[in-house]
Amino acid sequence: GGSGGAAAAAASPLGVVPHQIRGYLADFRLAPAETEPFAKCICCSKAVLGRYAAEGTAFLERIVANSAELEVISGLQDMKAALREDEVVNFDEFDEDDDDM
Repeated sequence: GGSGGAAAAAASPLGVVPHQIRGYLADFRLAPAETEPFAKCICCSKAVLGRYAAEGTAFLERIVANSAELEVISGLQDMKAALREDEVVNFDEFDEDDDDM
């Protein structure tokens, strides 16, 4: 033990809330995947949780009206703006040189 996972799960009204859930159609099964939380997550980042703790329902009302604000608060918008198109690998496109195969 010592990780605090059980204490955190007990404190949540929903119990354990996974960051990812993988589904398998072959046997209609869902499997939560355990991963490290993303520091810029629009749901559980420290910045978003801190803002919610400080502002409560006023924060929720504002986010419902403009969910893009979550990207600003979490820092995700800045991260996306810093990406350079030439550094992104697109797995949907095929290299034209592979047509010779």
